[in-house]
Amino acid sequence: MRSMLKFAFRFIKNDGHRVTAKCKAEGCPWSIHASKGSATQLISIKTMNPTHTCRGAAVSSGPQATGSWAWRGKESAQEHLQGSHKDAYSQLPSLCDRIMETNPGSLATFTTKEDSSFHRLSISFHATLSGFVQGCRPLLFLDSIPLKSKYQGTLLTATAADGDDDRQNGLQEPICEIFKGSYHGYCLRCIAEQLVRDLKGQCSQEVKRIVIEDLHHADFAPNPEDFNASVERIKKN
Repeated sequence: MRSMLKFAFRFIKNDGHRVTAKCKAEGCPWSIHASKGSATQLISIKTMNPTHTCRGAAVSSGPQATGSWAWRGKESAQEHLQGSHKDAYSQLPSLCDRIMETNPGSLATFTTKEDSSFHRLSISFHATLSGFVQGCRPLLFLDSIPLKSKYQGTLLTATAADGDDDRQNGLQEPICEIFKGSYHGYCLRCIAEQLVRDLKGQCSQEVKRIVIEDLHHADFAPNPEDFNASVERIKKN
């Protein structure tokens, strides 16, 4: 990375979750900070000061050089934290063997082209195959997502609808029967979205915002008193 950037820099932070680097030249403001997202686990540049007041300015000046550096810098940071795509592809055969070994009845196939380069990976777990045959409608819904990695490609998915219900209603009664006396949780985000739909046309956006805020306070309440107080505020609104 140093030879590619044509100037010396030093790491301020460099671990499995974030990388921060600054130019080694005294007083030069150039810096970059990249970190891993909590949801996607992808590496992204959060902040960057591309300005050099040292000799590195000659290399990084101009929109073409800066854009190229930013892209290569991002790829280098991703490889440093997540490993190389090349190494990941080489591990796919052993991944398929491991899936077949630890999930009997599952399917995991890996094929290559004539030049031995990657061609196709297909995975179907036994639980999903069995569930489709025993409890889903005889329909498959296909979708494709383009992969934006170094080698690109396409992710194809096949899903099916529950035979009794498209949503969670089909699970409520069986869960209560099989797991008697157990606690049943609901997704807070789903409850909040449904509540907003139920309040449509009944109150202003500000009231909706306050109600959702109190809903979150109730969910994270550390004791019964705070929970009851949040519920009472929701009722008053």
